[in-house]
Amino acid sequence: MVSFYREFTSDNGYLYRVNARKGTYLAFKDRSPVDNPASKAKTVVFGMHYVAFLGSRFEMVLDMSKTINFLDTQDGQIMIPFRFLGMSDVRHLRLPAFLPSSQTPIVIYHFKDYQANMLRRYFNGMQFFIVDSYVPQSEVVNIKKRFPMSRVVVFREDQEKVKLGKEGEMGDLASVRATDLESRASRGVNHEGSLFLARLYLRKLEWTKMWTLPIEKILSAKDVTYILSFLSSMLLKVFRDKDLEKHQKRLQELELLFVSIRPFLIFKNRGFERFISRAKIPRSMASYIRSVLLKQIMYRDNKRHLRQIAFLRKTLDRFDQITIVDIEI
Repeated sequence: MVSFYREFTSDNGYLYRVNARKGTYLAFKDRSPVDNPASKAKTVVFGMHYVAFLGSRFEMVLDMSKTINFLDTQDGQIMIPFRFLGMSDVRHLRLPAFLPSSQTPIVIYHFKDYQANMLRRYFNGMQFFIVDSYVPQSEVVNIKKRFPMSRVVVFREDQEKVKLGKEGEMGDLASVRATDLESRASRGVNHEGSLFLARLYLRKLEWTKMWTLPIEKILSAKDVTYILSFLSSMLLKVFRDKDLEKHQKRLQELELLFVSIRPFLIFKNRGFERFISRAKIPRSMASYIRSVLLKQIMYRDNKRHLRQIAFLRKTLDRFDQITIVDIEI
């Protein structure tokens, strides 16, 4: 019989009781349960990090036969070692640790194939995807579509902005650069301008301008996917950038906004009733999202974008039937 429960004691005295089926764990110190400091609600339940390395050029240092690894932490960061084809030294990805424990439980996968469709059954909730630069951009976009709240990081061994530490150091993984994404983005009216401005506003931390972008520029679902990649990259850096850390909530609010907008820009008329019945938008953003849809109609050409305009108008006619949810950040 397979056991879904594991216990482990860290070098500095934390006792972990892990539920592998649910992907959660409890932590005890001096026989008392430890509260989860990352949760707004008072709880002693922790959610494990799930990390997937995608691509055949990654070489995993860890014992991949284990469902759960207990990895060392340094300075509040979980150290995930890996090698890359043609590189002899061990590199590290670092993720935030919830507790000052010397080890932390984490789930790691390595897929040499990288089709987004097959990942669905492995992941549920926020995840980290470390993607080889050889993976086609279309697959990176598909992963982001299927896991919009995930952190998707593209690893390039020769990219100047990716500063990877050697053995014993901490790696610094940067996500896809704006210039890379813009060069591959869809060619349409104002689309490249939207991506350029999004990157510019985020770099300058101009939050108000980022909020007004959806009502000032025409956007496609692909544009929003790229913008979510920019936001994901910045949110990943929050854990090691003190200056950026104070802006975490603003970044999370923007991420929620663009995640909420994106389904309305896919324009699939087939299955429209099902789409309306399943669509959900945050209560705090409902009025603004309605304004965004109105503006997106105005920016589209009546002849070239007739189908898109019809979809948006039909959606606005049924807007009051869309489920409104309360989401706290």
